[in-house]
Amino acid sequence: MPGRNPYRQRVANAREIGEVFGQRTQLWWGLALIESLSLIGKIYEVPPTRYRALLAQFGANLGLDDLLHIPVRQMSLGQKTRASLAATLIHKPRVIYLDEPTIGIVGTQRSTCANHTESHNFCCKVCFCRR
Repeated sequence: MPGRNPYRQRVANAREIGEVFGQRTQLWWGLALIESLSLIGKIYEVPPTRYRALLAQFGANLGLDDLLHIPVRQMSLGQKTRASLAATLIHKPRVIYLDEPTIGIVGTQRSTCANHTESHNFCCKVCFCRR
């Protein structure tokens, strides 16, 4: 991050970075999605009102409402990818690394994820590089 010494302020630096890797997830496999998102929100100290607002936004835009109470290990690859995207965006990082962020996501859901990511980009000033 600009103005920071990366090795002296690595924890503060890491808090402002998010990542989505298509085949890997930061979610806990044995927990329901809502529990994983709650833990991530607490780790990053997301205020409860903002957490609830983001959860509603993710539910509507990423189609996560029906997945909230399902353990991550029971989700399809596309469902896990959408859930991972929400987990990455929940703490509003300044930088997000995306590697195959739509793997396993089909049809209209793919464009919905892209639109949500771009709208999140506007409000969080995140830069996305496409290959």
